[in-house]
Amino acid sequence: MNDQISPSVLTVIQARMGSSRLPGKVLADIGGFPQIEFLVRRIKSAKFLGRLVLATTHHDADDFVATLGKQLKVPVVRGPEEDVLSRFMMALETFPADIVVRVTGDNPLTSPEIFDIVVGHLIKEDLDYVHSPDAPYGGAVDAFKASALKICSDSTDSGFDREHINGYILKNMSAFQTEVAPLPEEWCRSDVRITVDTPEDQASIRELVARLGPRAPNAPIDQIIRVYDQISE
Repeated sequence: MNDQISPSVLTVIQARMGSSRLPGKVLADIGGFPQIEFLVRRIKSAKFLGRLVLATTHHDADDFVATLGKQLKVPVVRGPEEDVLSRFMMALETFPADIVVRVTGDNPLTSPEIFDIVVGHLIKEDLDYVHSPDAPYGGAVDAFKASALKICSDSTDSGFDREHINGYILKNMSAFQTEVAPLPEEWCRSDVRITVDTPEDQASIRELVARLGPRAPNAPIDQIIRVYDQISE
């Protein structure tokens, strides 16, 4: 990437109603908002956000997801139910960009601060892929150079790799320039679980958000970790 030109960023929220453990969770109430809206409110403060897009499926149940996206004035792309990678490529073809950031609808407490570190590191070091495996589980994003994501799409038919869009990169690390994002040590808390995958997760997030109060959509990650630890004591 040319250091003199700011690369364009496409942020894609992947979300669908289907879930084996908690159907409909992406529209369930979190802090007085549908979960996806809560997430959108949080990540909109990321300085590297770029264009925000919601990617869901063609399944009838996901009409609700698409409707909410339109209400939030977030463009929506719809594609195959199990082929998440295809949905990302559809988003990239519709809204071309240099960098693609993956955000998942399961993670309403995604951190804008971590978002900016991940994307900023990818840009600064001109990398293909940056992730943050040590971050709170459900608080981070991962970022791809668009050309690297296209290589993934063109190179694999694996169901796992197409559902988990970083799968091909993680299996072929030597073929890509990848790094772990340089997070502050106090944010390296993979033991902190702030994703929503089960009814228990949902109850925990609702308690956490309630304790954070009205400013929960803007709560910084260090405050989220602190309140999480208080609840866990």
